[in-house]
Amino acid sequence: MNLSQTKLKFFIYSLFFISGFCALLYQIVWIRLAYAHFGINTSVLSVVISVFMLGLALGSWLGGKYISSLAKRFSISAIYLYAIIEFCVGLSAVAVPWLFKIGESYLLSVTAASDDAAYLAYSAAAICLAVIPWTFLMGLTYPVMTAFLKERFVRSDSAFSFLYTANTVGAMLGTAVTAVILIEALGFKQTLAVAMIANFLIAAAAIMIERSKNTQEIAPQNEQPQETAVAAISIPSSSKYVLAVLLFITGLVSLALEVIWTRAFIPIISVEVYSFAFLLFAYLFATWIGSIIYRVSLRHSIVISIQSVVSFVLFSIFLIIILGDPRINISFYNAFGIYGVALGILPFCALLGYSTPMLIDQMAQGSPAKIGRYYAINTIGCIIGPLTASYLLLPFFSIKHSILILSLPFFAVIAFLLKERLNKKFILFTIGNVLVLFLVFFVSKGYEEVFVDKVKATVFRDHTATVMSFGTGQNKSLLINGIPITAFVPVTKVMAHLPLAVFGGAPKNALVICFGMGTTFRSINSWGVNATGIDLVPSVPKVFPFYFADAEQIMRDPKNRIVVDDGRRFLARTREKYDVITLDPPPPVSAAGSSLLYSSEFYVLAKTRLSENGILQQWLPPADLPTLAAVTRSLVNNFKYVKMFAGADGGGHHFLASDHEIKTPSPAKFVSLMPEQAKKDLVEWNEGKYKNPEEFATYILSKELSYQPLLEAYESVSITDNRPFNEYYLLRHFFD
Repeated sequence: MNLSQTKLKFFIYSLFFISGFCALLYQIVWIRLAYAHFGINTSVLSVVISVFMLGLALGSWLGGKYISSLAKRFSISAIYLYAIIEFCVGLSAVAVPWLFKIGESYLLSVTAASDDAAYLAYSAAAICLAVIPWTFLMGLTYPVMTAFLKERFVRSDSAFSFLYTANTVGAMLGTAVTAVILIEALGFKQTLAVAMIANFLIAAAAIMIERSKNTQEIAPQNEQPQETAVAAISIPSSSKYVLAVLLFITGLVSLALEVIWTRAFIPIISVEVYSFAFLLFAYLFATWIGSIIYRVSLRHSIVISIQSVVSFVLFSIFLIIILGDPRINISFYNAFGIYGVALGILPFCALLGYSTPMLIDQMAQGSPAKIGRYYAINTIGCIIGPLTASYLLLPFFSIKHSILILSLPFFAVIAFLLKERLNKKFILFTIGNVLVLFLVFFVSKGYEEVFVDKVKATVFRDHTATVMSFGTGQNKSLLINGIPITAFVPVTKVMAHLPLAVFGGAPKNALVICFGMGTTFRSINSWGVNATGIDLVPSVPKVFPFYFADAEQIMRDPKNRIVVDDGRRFLARTREKYDVITLDPPPPVSAAGSSLLYSSEFYVLAKTRLSENGILQQWLPPADLPTLAAVTRSLVNNFKYVKMFAGADGGGHHFLASDHEIKTPSPAKFVSLMPEQAKKDLVEWNEGKYKNPEEFATYILSKELSYQPLLEAYESVSITDNRPFNEYYLLRHFFD
C-alpha cells in the first residue's frame, strides 16, 4: 500500500470524520438510555454531557502527556495505538447499556426521589462509571493522532485544527443522521451497532495506513509552510496564561449557553427530539464553518487577532438576548421559525469554531503533549458549563440575566488585553461594543418578563424548568418552559373519575403520574382515597394553590402526598400497590422522552404496581392514527383487557387497561359509586352544560370506541424503549 501525503491526509481526515460521527451518535443514544434508567430530568442530561466531557478532558491530557513515550517504549507507531483505541471505543456500544442496567438495579435500593441530593450523587456516580472509560478513550484520539502526524510529516503545527475540523463535521452529520434516520429505522440497539461497526472499520483502516510508512515527505523549499501563519498571530506577552484561561472560558460559556438556549427557544422550537437535534446540528455546523474559515485564513496568513475575536464573541452572545425577545421574534419566527433560531446562534458558534483551534494551534505548535493539555483545559470548561447553567444560573435568574452573567468573563479578558496592548482602534471598538450591548440588555425583555408584564404571571424557576402560571377564574393556564401544558378542561377530571368508577369496588389508593395543575390529583381526593401525585419538575407542586383555593387543605390531608420524581423511576422503586394508576403525559404526543410513558416496558412495570383488580388509565393527547395504533398495541400486548374512549371534551383518548375484566357500568351505576364530593367535582366545570352528574357520566361512557379496526389497519406498529415510535416519525411521514 503506497499513499502520497495528500491521500494520507485525506484518509486521516476521513477517520476523524467517522470518529466524530460515532461520538455524537453515542452521546445522543446514551442520553436517551440514561433517561430510561435514571429518570427524565435535567440532572441526568447535565451529568451525561459533563461526564462525556470529563472523559474527553482526561483522555486528552493524559494521552498528550504519555503517548510519545509510550509509542517509543513499545517501538510502535502511534497509529497502532489509535487503532486499539477505536476498537475499544466500539465495545462501548454493548458495554454502556449493560452498565446502565447494573447502575439502575443498584440505585433502586436508594429510596430517595430523583430530585434528592443523595440520588443525584448516586446516579451521577453510576453514569460516570458507565460512560467515562469510553469517553476517556475518545479523548486520547487527538494526541495520539497528532503524534502520528508528527511521525509522518515535517510540518504539523496546525495538526489540531486539521483534526478538529474533521471531527466537527463528522459530529454534525452524526447528529442529523442519528436523529432523522438511524433511530427511527433501526432503533437504539441497532444504531449503537452501526457505530460499533464503524469504530471497528476505523481501527482496521488505521492499521492499513501504517503500511504506507515509506511516504514521508519534506515540504519543498519554495512552498510556504502553513504553520508560519500560526506563529505570526499577534498576542500579548503573557499569552501562555491568558489564552489558557480564554480556552477554559469559551468551553464553559459555550456549553452553558447550549443549555440556556434550549430553554430560551423551547417556545419556538417545541419539545420534539428533532427540534433539539436541529439546534445541536446548527451549533456544530456553525462551529465547523468557523473552523474551515480558520484553516483557509491560516493558509493565506491572515488570521484574525485574538483581541478582535474576543470582542466579536462578546457581541454575538448578546444576539441571543435580542432574538429571545418575544416582541421582536413573533414576526421574525413566524417567517423563519426554527431557522431563525439557527441564524441567531450561528455567529457565536462560528467564532467558537474559529477561536478554539486557533488558540490550541498557537499554544501547542503541533506538540501532542501540549495539544492534549490545552484541549483538556477547554474541555474542563465544557464539563462545568452545563452544571453552571442548570444549577447556578437558571434556577435563580432569568434567561436574559443568565446570559449577561456568562458574558462577564469575556469583559474581564478584554480588560486584560487592553492592559497588555493599548491599541486605539481596539479600545474604541470595545467601548462602542460594550455600549451597544448594555443598551440591548436594558431595552430587551425575555419571554418570562413579557408574560409577567402582560398577564401578571407567577414565575417559579428550578434546575429542571421555568414554570409560569397565569389567568383568572376558568381561564388559568400552566406553562412549562413556555410550552402550554394544561388548562381547566373536564378531560383532566375524567382521568380520575372514569377509572375509579369502573374499578367497581371501593378503591383505597390511586397514583397520578404527571401532576400538572393538580386537577386529577384533586379529583381523586374527592373520592376520599389515598392519593399520591408525581411530577418531574420541583416547581410544579408549588403552583397548585394558584389554581385551587382548597389546595393547601388537600396537601395537609395525611392521605395525600406529592413526590418530585420521574414517574417511571418512582414505579420501579416503590413497593406500594395501587387500585388506580392514572397518567397524563405532557403534550405533544411526540415530546422528547414521552415514549418512556407509552412503551411496552413501562406497561410491564406499571402492572407490577397495580392491585389484583387494579386499573391503569392512560390519556393520549391528540395523535395521528399510526401513533394512536402504536400506543393501543403496546397496551393490548401487555394487558388482558383494554378499553378505549374518545376524550371527554373532544381531545385525545382515554385508555383503561387491566388484567382483570373491565366492566363498563351504566351511567346510573357509575354515579352511584361516587361519593357526594366526587359528584360535585365531576360537574364542577360543566354547570349549564349537563344538568347532573349522571348526564355527564352518560356522555363519558358513550365515547367508548372499538380499537380492533385501528390495529388491523396498522398491524406492525408499537412502542418500545428501543423503538420510540411516537417520537421519531420523519421517515414514515416522508415516505407515506
